[in-house]
Amino acid sequence: MKITIELWGQLKQVAGESCLSLELPEGATVQDAIRLLASQAVSLASSLVEEDGTCRPSNLVFVNDHQILLSDPLQDGNTITLMSPIAGG
Repeated sequence: MKITIELWGQLKQVAGESCLSLELPEGATVQDAIRLLASQAVSLASSLVEEDGTCRPSNLVFVNDHQILLSDPLQDGNTITLMSPIAGG
């Protein structure tokens, strides 16, 4: 199945682009997509996953504009939006 990844904030700056496409097998989860993205876009890897391969909990993750769990399954045509945390005061 084909999904779209939209990157916001620092993730967009690191990647140098705001939108990417991924091919995943049926039944893949949001976490599977993030791990695949980290393996294909090495510049993003440390921003997306920990050394043990778990997804960084600080990033906000949405599928089709709804905040979701990383274990949620994806469907063909879904759009994942990834946002890095913003700090300031």
